[in-house]
Amino acid sequence: MINRANLLTSLRELADREFQEAVWLGRDPGSVSSFTEVVCGAFDDTGLSDALEAGEAEKELGRAISLLIGKLEEALKGVNKELSVEQLVASWPMSEVRSLSGQLITLLEAEDA
Repeated sequence: MINRANLLTSLRELADREFQEAVWLGRDPGSVSSFTEVVCGAFDDTGLSDALEAGEAEKELGRAISLLIGKLEEALKGVNKELSVEQLVASWPMSEVRSLSGQLITLLEAEDA
């Protein structure tokens, strides 16, 4: 079962450049996170990876959300993790990740309303 609340939390971080610049770059001493942590949070900690592997994600989340998650997975693969954090946040692949994450948030929140 996918933990939707935790998925939304991770997607909000993936969608928010200002948060990424503050926290991932260490400008907010009260918070700690990273690209790797949030991706693990979104896929592993929520049970999403297991649901995708078992073919259950579409049943739990619906077709539109599942398709967008597939696009997000592809976009995440395009992020160069060898870049500095500043370059990673500013990269075009991260812009795509932010856009897709925002779209997923909209769809998930509409379903939860």
